[in-house]
Amino acid sequence: MKRSTRRPAGLMTPARRGLTIGLVLTITLVAFEALAVITILPAIKDDLQGIRLYGWVTSAFQLGVLVGIVVAGGVYLVGMRGRAVAPAQEMAAPPVADS
Repeated sequence: MKRSTRRPAGLMTPARRGLTIGLVLTITLVAFEALAVITILPAIKDDLQGIRLYGWVTSAFQLGVLVGIVVAGGVYLVGMRGRAVAPAQEMAAPPVADS
């Protein structure tokens, strides 16, 4: 067997550099945002009826981030590829016969 001496492409090659930097910046910004939410919690604990609703704040924040990513990704894909009919919708609606 012949072994390949070719090295795999790195993360900072010109083809992947933008994606790598974008992903690192996105993760960093979300981490700073989450840190800000957690930092302010002791100051607003009275508004949250004590410690009882602490977990809900972080859960709501993470859910908001998740929904934002899904919505932004959908908008981005629709902008790139145009509006498409989902396969499930296509199968659910029977074809209309021309008369």
